[in-house]
This record gives sequence, structure tokens and C-alpha cells, in this order.
Amino acid sequence: NPDTLDFKLDMHWTPQGARQVARAVAASLSNLSEFQAMSKNTFTLTETIMTDYTGTYSGQVAELCGTPLPTELMQRYELSGGASVGLLDSATPDIVLLGTSFSNAQFSFDSFLKESTGVDVLPISINGGSRWYSFEQLFLDSNTPLPKIILWEFPAKTVEGWETTYLRRVTPMIYGAC
Repeated sequence: NPDTLDFKLDMHWTPQGARQVARAVAASLSNLSEFQAMSKNTFTLTETIMTDYTGTYSGQVAELCGTPLPTELMQRYELSGGASVGLLDSATPDIVLLGTSFSNAQFSFDSFLKESTGVDVLPISINGGSRWYSFEQLFLDSNTPLPKIILWEFPAKTVEGWETTYLRRVTPMIYGAC
């Protein structure tokens, strides 16, 4: 069912789930003075096609059981409006989204954030990179100017057991003391 928030046969959210989270994030951001001072644009998302989505568990099930899980339907979207910035652009984006595979383009989370906030969002998401690798990607170069707002997406199920040694390693990156 394309109206559900999570896939039934996969750990990821559906684009509709990503849209709901983006709207909640936008509502929270609207209270920040840094966000209120940002220039706003109009971004529009248009539904394009429904595609079959094969979740990450399907390959594992196929290997163990000899048959893959069935596919699920996923709505695709196309973003228009505003100007987008890339990681290698000289302009510093106002908002950066650091994320996991949940922030991949196929789920449209960054596009929903743009639509909901009216602000361009630079997505940095790493497949299979856990919650840390996109974070590391942004802070690895101490000469990179930091955005006004950093959104850090990671699944709540990964919060338990935070690696304190990794936190000790990446914390100095934020302050430029690597």
C-alpha cells in the first residue's frame, strides 16, 4: 500500500513516511531564529511513477530460503523549483542533511525537506554507512565552511549502544581539532 509509512518487508520508510518526518522537522525548524532568517524558495514535488521496491532483506531471504521476498510498490517523485547546491559547490548551503540509506534519493527525504521548509538542503547520505559516515564526510575537511543548520538522520533503532570511542573521535572534527 503506497500510503503506509514503512515498508512491510524492509526496514526503510516509504517516501510517504519520509514526507511525514520532513513535515515534522520543518515544523521544529520554524521555531529557530537561524531558520527564520533564511531565504525561502518554492519547491514542488510531483508524483511520477509507481515502481517495484525490493527491500534490503530480499537478498538475504533469497540466499537463505531460495526465494526472494515479493516486491512492494513505491511512489517516485520529481522535485522542481529553487536552486540546488552540491557538495563540491563553492556556496555553503544553509542546511545540510547527514543521513543513512533512509536519506537516499529513492525515498525523497531531502526533496520533502526542501518542499516543507522552502530552503535548499544538501543531502549527504551513505548507503551502509551507519549513522557516522555522512557525519564524517562533512567534517573531514576542516576548511569546509559549516552550514547554519545540520540535520542528522539515523534510525532510532540504532541509538542504543552508541559507540563512545567513535564519539570521542568525531567530536574534535566539529571543533576543528583533528
